[in-house]
Amino acid sequence: ERDGIEVQEDEFSVSVSAAKAPEGPSRVEKCTVSVKLPEHLPTDYKKKLITSAERACTIGNTLKRGVTIDTNMV
Repeated sequence: ERDGIEVQEDEFSVSVSAAKAPEGPSRVEKCTVSVKLPEHLPTDYKKKLITSAERACTIGNTLKRGVTIDTNMV
């Protein structure tokens, strides 16, 4: 909307697949994000959209940089 570009809902999709680590503690080792964007958008603009989304994604930023977990018995 900010850039004045109209896109229909069925022109884009995002899906995520995750793989658990084969060894060690139970954890997700890798996530793959697949993004389908409208064909009519220029490649540079598609890259700009993905970069903006990555920067704004709280969950993605947390997973990339790790998180401290404090466990308290109450």
